[in-house]
Amino acid sequence: MKQPPTPSPPGNCWITCGKPKNIGETPFGRI
Repeated sequence: MKQPPTPSPPGNCWITCGKPKNIGETPFGRI
């Protein structure tokens, strides 16, 4: 699993979403 960027987004979706996020992505989708 990839490490979340810092600072981590509110809600810690990186963990609760249960799926790794790529750099450039947010808990709400890609930016």
